[in-house]
Amino acid sequence: DPTTVDPLDCSGISRKAAPPVSFIRGDANMDSQIDIGDAIAIANYVNSKGTLKCLDAADANDSGNVGVEDMAYMMYYLYSGGAAPLAPFSSAGADPTADSLGCE
Repeated sequence: DPTTVDPLDCSGISRKAAPPVSFIRGDANMDSQIDIGDAIAIANYVNSKGTLKCLDAADANDSGNVGVEDMAYMMYYLYSGGAAPLAPFSSAGADPTADSLGCE
């Protein structure tokens, strides 16, 4: 029958992309401050003792995953004059690097 509509046909539907999430790289605990609390939040997450609302923010070295390297990166930045986390840093913004991480 030519008037039958396939309920699974979505060809006429357009989807809008979700707006990019803003975050500050390195602000793992999402308190708008870059400090030892962020390194502790990353360590707790890596050791399965905590959760993170924004994995992108915890990915301090922008490697595309969150691990002990991110905690070390933050400690080096905070206490040994290491490089600052990559953008977005200093102020919130969208992640310029494509990866599978995101924020709640």
